[in-house]
Amino acid sequence: MLRSDNPAKFHSQLRSHLAVVVCFGLLAGSCGLNVPEKSLAIDDTPRGKESGFGNYENNIVVHVYCEIGKALLKADQDFGLPWLREWGTAVTLTITAQEQSSLNPGVSFINPLPNAQSFTVSLGASGSASASRTETIQFTYVNRILLQQAAATQPCDAHQKGVMIDGDLKIVQFIHDKAEVAFGGNAATAPASWPLYNTFTEDINFVATYSGNATPAWKLVHLSANATSNLVSAQRSYTNELIITLGPISKYPSKTEAAQLGAAAASQHNARVQAGAIATATKGSGPP
Repeated sequence: MLRSDNPAKFHSQLRSHLAVVVCFGLLAGSCGLNVPEKSLAIDDTPRGKESGFGNYENNIVVHVYCEIGKALLKADQDFGLPWLREWGTAVTLTITAQEQSSLNPGVSFINPLPNAQSFTVSLGASGSASASRTETIQFTYVNRILLQQAAATQPCDAHQKGVMIDGDLKIVQFIHDKAEVAFGGNAATAPASWPLYNTFTEDINFVATYSGNATPAWKLVHLSANATSNLVSAQRSYTNELIITLGPISKYPSKTEAAQLGAAAASQHNARVQAGAIATATKGSGPP
C-alpha cells in the first residue's frame, strides 16, 4: 500500500507503480495475441538444414518407431500371430501450444458519509485473448517390415530420456496385452491364426500448463483499485497427443504414397484424432 505525508512524493510513487503494472500487463497481455512458440525452452529458428524443434520432433518419431518395433517383436515372439505380422500400424503425433491472457481492471469510488458510513460505486472491465498452434504428423508402418528392422536395432532406453512424451510410452504393454487377448481366443468364433479383431487403438495425452497472475491494489480515502480480482493473468499450455492404431493394410507404400490401413481401422484412428482436436479446442476456449 502506498503511503506518504508528501503529496508530490505520493503521486510520484503512484506513477512509478502504475508504470510497473502497465508494463506487466502489456507483457502478459501479449499471450494470445501472437502465434505461440512451440517451446519456450527450444529455439526453433532454422540454422542451415536444422532447427531446434525439428530435431526434437525427429527424436520423438524415432522414439515411437523404436517402441512400436520392439512391442511387435515381443508379441511375435510370445504369441506368433501371423495376421499381426501382416497388419500395419498408423501413428498420429499432435503437438499443440496454447496461450491465453486476461486483463480485469476494477476501481471503486468511495464517498465517506457521517457516522462511519460511505457510499461506493464500483466499475470494472475485462478483456481476454487466446491463440493456439497445432501441428500434426501422421505415418503408417508395415508391421512385417518393422519386425525385420526391430530385430536388428538396440533397445529403446537411449530414446527414453525424460518424462511425458520423452519417457517410456509403454507401447510394449499396449501391443502385448492386445496380442494376449487375441491369442487366448476366449471370445473367438474362428482360430487364433485368423484376424479376430478389426483394430486396436491407444490414445496417449500429455498436458503441461503454466499460469501466473499479478494484482497490485490501492486503497485510498476516496478510491480503491483491484481490491477483489486479479488485474492480469496469463496461461500457457503444451499438449502432446500420440494415437496408435493397429489394423489390416489396404494399401502398401509406393513412391508417392505412404501405407494406409483398411476402412475400419482408419475410421477408428480418425475418430480418435477428431476427438482429440475437439478436446484441445474446448480446453483452449476457457478463461486463463
